[in-house]
Amino acid sequence: MMRVKKGSLKYEKAWQAEWLLANGIGGYASSTVIGANSRKYHGLLVAAEHPPAGRRLLVTKLEETVSTPEGQFPLSTNKYPDNTIFPTGWQQQQDFRLNPLPTFHYRAGSCSVKKKIFMVHGVNATIVRYVVHSQAPVRIKIAPLVNDRDLYALTGEVLPFEQEVQAHGRGVLLHGPHSKIFMLSDAAGYRREENWHYDMVYDWEARRGEADREHHFVPGSFEIAVNGKAKFYVLLADRPFVHVDFERRYMQELDRLANVVDEFYLANRLKKERFADHLAIAADQFIVGIAGGRRAGSGQGLARGEEGTGAGKGREEETEEGRGIIAGYPWFGVWGRDTAIALPGIALATGRFDAARRILITLAKSMKHGFVPNFVDEKGGAAYNSADASLWFVLALYRYLEATHDEKFAAGEMGDYVHAIIEGYTGGEHKSIVEDKDGLIVCGPRLTWMDAGTDERPYTPRAGKPVEINALWYNCLRIAQLLAMKIGDKKHAEKMKAKAEKTLRSFGRYWNDAEECLFDVLDPDDPSVRPNQIFAVSLPAPLLDDRKARKVVEKVRKELLTPLGLRTLSPLDARFIGTYAGSQPERDKAYHNGIIWPWLIGPYIDAYTKTGGRGGALLLSGFRKHLRRGGLGTVGEIVEPASMMPDGCISQAWSVGEVLRAYARTHDLKG
Repeated sequence: MMRVKKGSLKYEKAWQAEWLLANGIGGYASSTVIGANSRKYHGLLVAAEHPPAGRRLLVTKLEETVSTPEGQFPLSTNKYPDNTIFPTGWQQQQDFRLNPLPTFHYRAGSCSVKKKIFMVHGVNATIVRYVVHSQAPVRIKIAPLVNDRDLYALTGEVLPFEQEVQAHGRGVLLHGPHSKIFMLSDAAGYRREENWHYDMVYDWEARRGEADREHHFVPGSFEIAVNGKAKFYVLLADRPFVHVDFERRYMQELDRLANVVDEFYLANRLKKERFADHLAIAADQFIVGIAGGRRAGSGQGLARGEEGTGAGKGREEETEEGRGIIAGYPWFGVWGRDTAIALPGIALATGRFDAARRILITLAKSMKHGFVPNFVDEKGGAAYNSADASLWFVLALYRYLEATHDEKFAAGEMGDYVHAIIEGYTGGEHKSIVEDKDGLIVCGPRLTWMDAGTDERPYTPRAGKPVEINALWYNCLRIAQLLAMKIGDKKHAEKMKAKAEKTLRSFGRYWNDAEECLFDVLDPDDPSVRPNQIFAVSLPAPLLDDRKARKVVEKVRKELLTPLGLRTLSPLDARFIGTYAGSQPERDKAYHNGIIWPWLIGPYIDAYTKTGGRGGALLLSGFRKHLRRGGLGTVGEIVEPASMMPDGCISQAWSVGEVLRAYARTHDLKG
């Protein structure tokens, strides 16, 4: 359990403390520990229209007011222009807990209100659970703020909504400009009372110099009278339901999360502790179904007696679906590179081997001329502009083979895809990514993971022969050699061996005698001290002798290592930027020129351990505090060096995956 005490619930502190839930198809719910939305991406129901993409904000939040003999007490908190905080529900809030669901405890005079939030897995639906204890008659009013817009947009005008009161006065179906929104309570009555809230301010957008104000529609309110003790629910969904067994849904989600945690410990034979509990649950949030096999998001998760009135109602078909990994919440979708890097921690370290296999199949089927897409956008379009996504795919396949010993799948079913990848790099299918005559891969600017900026203004172009690309290429060839041997194809194995040996001989050019580490890029040579060189030591097939490997690890330790990951550039470099602030171009410039990336702690610990380092678990100590800052219970995208505060995405797949993978590798087994 994670607790935020009353003293830390003032708006000035709490607007940066965030929680997040996900529904397994790309939708999510997220806000702060006081329920004040400080990002345009926050919302109680962000639904994936075309799972896991097409995400839209449907329900912004619920605004509760408790009327007692002692007066009226608002439980909600918002920010408006001129630093106006209204209402001030945080003053009634006693604490916030993540145990594992977001839980808010309020005291309104002599009335106690506890609110828990959870999502229905596989459905665009959020359920809010209220438990009330009152010593006198009270009345609770719950006003939903709704919207109907794209995840990345803002509503600055009055939108047309129509509404139908349903479920004998306990529910309402809204028809927005684009979407339907259904809200239902098991006990509270609904009363139509239309209104608009104008100019809600989002502090994160304001901080970044972006549009930061938005309007939200209030269609009415749910109201219930309580005298003594009461428990009731409110459902928020993207389609109407005839009946919902709320208590069963609640217990089912608690059981599901408990199973997620148990599976992690069973897969790794580890002692239980809350730090790992949170990481395992965070990892679960990234694995999503992809529409294709069964219709994701069209009625999954509904039990007998719980029916949607729209298409796809009833129980799901038992057919295999595609799987993916969301790169980061709230704004990233499914990215090829991120998926492949995150998979060993998100799916393999958690014992979810079937999900890992489906993710690999989905990635393989998305290839074009041997290249895995860098990302798939919200409309389903794919961008094939990555020099390393395919190579990370091969490494993920190898990790899968290591974990499962499933040679039939890895070497048999996936063998042709690995062959296609190698042909893609050697055959010039991508004009900007190709094998040179020396056996090294040469690529154009902005094709590695350090790709911030624009084609006209790249901040880390790295054109030439980037060190990690060729460390991955060498490992790809060695893995292809291994897979060929597994199926008895000696001729192909010998061919891969010869290519790998040629690459290894040329890789020696990366050694920089002056700095006693590796060049970041060759042809032209770039001596920048960056974390990319760590992969020459961390990857399964070694590229350096022991002395040079230790030198690389030592160089990275001295100039790049922090308690929360690796810096992207040495602070001794004049180009180093230690702050992440300002306009989008200013932030992009810092993104890979000093900013800390937590995911790199995994490769560093691998390299540290391989070169004789001990106590690798201690290198994760900083993340124990990190889980209580920013996105609670998870690991964010980046960390600003100057403040050591998280920034970027609230929760990032490869950050969580690599910390979890490293944790599993470095912690003691059960006695």
